Amino acid sequence: MINFLILVKPNAKSDSIGRSPEGQIWVRIAAPAKEGRANLGLILFLSIYLNISKSSITIKSGQASRLKLLEIEVENESYVLSKFNEIHNLT
Repeated sequence: MINFLILVKPNAKSDSIGRSPEGQIWVRIAAPAKEGRANLGLILFLSIYLNISKSSITIKSGQASRLKLLEIEVENESYVLSKFNEIHNLT
């Protein structure tokens, strides 16, 4: 199990992922922040990006906030960590 703090930016032109110069991982989601759509969009985007099932990703806190604590349940934690480590500064 891995925990990550992710900054979510809803209502974006397209879905994308990046890292701030300070090291904060952010995800831009095209879905609006209404009725949990951005949260669902975040889980879908990360499941595709990490090549894992949607049920492996849980929002532990921050359901109504832009800053979310995610719990990712996978057998191969090193793969997930390497995917997050390869994110460049794309601000």
